[in-house]
Amino acid sequence: MKRTVLINGKAGSLKTKGVLFNEVSNMINQGENVLMLDTKEEYYKRFRKEFAENGYNIVVLNLKNLKQSNGYNPYTLPLYYYINDEKDKAVEMIETLGKEIFLDGYEGDPFWPNMSIDLFTGLSLLLFKEAPHNKVNFGSLSLCADLVSNDKEELLTNYIKNLNVMDPIYACVSGTLFAPADTRGSIISVFREKIKKYCLRENLMAVLSNTDFDIANLGKEKTAVFIIARDDSKNINEIANLFIEQIYSLVIFEDIKFNFVFDNIEKTSCILCLKDMLNMLSKNMKIYVATRNRKVLEEMYHDPNLFVNIEEVIETEGQHIEISADNLKEEPAEYPTLTSKAEYFDIVSFLREKDNV
Repeated sequence: MKRTVLINGKAGSLKTKGVLFNEVSNMINQGENVLMLDTKEEYYKRFRKEFAENGYNIVVLNLKNLKQSNGYNPYTLPLYYYINDEKDKAVEMIETLGKEIFLDGYEGDPFWPNMSIDLFTGLSLLLFKEAPHNKVNFGSLSLCADLVSNDKEELLTNYIKNLNVMDPIYACVSGTLFAPADTRGSIISVFREKIKKYCLRENLMAVLSNTDFDIANLGKEKTAVFIIARDDSKNINEIANLFIEQIYSLVIFEDIKFNFVFDNIEKTSCILCLKDMLNMLSKNMKIYVATRNRKVLEEMYHDPNLFVNIEEVIETEGQHIEISADNLKEEPAEYPTLTSKAEYFDIVSFLREKDNV
């Protein structure tokens, strides 16, 4: 197979069981890392046991049933780089998280999401610098954002004014914090609208508050990642995009190899890094994109040239495709159990104490 492959065909045309299952089996035989976007749990039920028997580390991000998921905090990897004095990588990853969160699906004036991305970056860096590591999460971020426009605003203002103007926290937060009240209010409105979907659900916040696997070394030993996405909630599926983006960053930063299997990709929200991945043609990546309708996918990504660099196109519709008996077998699904709970940084108490020192 080539490094980038598009499998196009209607439902029931054997894209999954006739083509991609064979490819995943070959990956297991070669001991290759693989991420599977799995909206129907087909890959998990077919391959989980086989991956385990072949010594793979298995990670499951289960967006259909959050109680049966590994924990995944999108801040864990950039925080790792921040702690290990690779702050440029940390900032790059935070900015990328911000783009995935605030730009996806936004069609208005780009000023507002761009300012929200700056605020997101600055407040995230504030948490990295000041909060206990186990309390760096989106819930704590939301509490920090509350200080930008309520009666405790002076606490954050004093903190920011005491920073060097070249400090990234100052550079990113001051644009919103010191903006006219109406402008600041509009930025915060956009910010809250995007962040609140992560903070309203108890189990989702538990998943997003603690990474219970070694994400910084993901892929350095044989790894299988199952992202079980929902087919009824693109908002929740955006978390899948954050994870995909970070594994892509690991491929680049750490020179690891990963295969990406994006099946039924139109069921998710737009993966902002997809075009970069397809254009990269890296020796460290193989990318398989399966869709029921190529034109619909190109319209969804607003790019008629999305697949211009695809090396191989397989049209399954109307073709005779063999399915092996192995591809049809399924094992009882055993899922991880979510054990983490969300803890939040009391930014108000911290800033009050700092003011009194």
